[in-house]
Amino acid sequence: MDTDTNTANEGAMELRHDFEDCKPEYRLVYRGNEFAPEFNDGDEIVFSTELDHKHGDVIALWLKPEALNGRPQVSVWRVEMALPSFCKVPFTPHPKSEAHPVLIVRSAGDGKCRAIKGQDILGVHPKIGLFYNQQIARDEQEGEAAS
Repeated sequence: MDTDTNTANEGAMELRHDFEDCKPEYRLVYRGNEFAPEFNDGDEIVFSTELDHKHGDVIALWLKPEALNGRPQVSVWRVEMALPSFCKVPFTPHPKSEAHPVLIVRSAGDGKCRAIKGQDILGVHPKIGLFYNQQIARDEQEGEAAS
């Protein structure tokens, strides 16, 4: 599976350059069945702009417009290795540095890992639930008791 098929449908939305106008939680319609049975084609996934991502999270990965190279701006992945804590996105590397932090994501379809340079990332937002029947079915968070 490539980022071209592993997409969240943002419709006719203009390219994002920041998240200043975005609420702390937002929904995207997922297209594809790579994550079935966790969620399926047409499901509305709820993401958080305020929570940090960690290993194992499903995320909405937003690329900076200048880093798209024909790819969609937002796609859905599972985190294999999170960005280091010093790398707050959007990230701008020091001009004299040759070290580049990376986010390692895994495709749910083919299981392959991909490395995304920190400086290409506009946002990494973890999934917090699915939107059903006009309400959010929240994922169980670490530390919460099982229902």
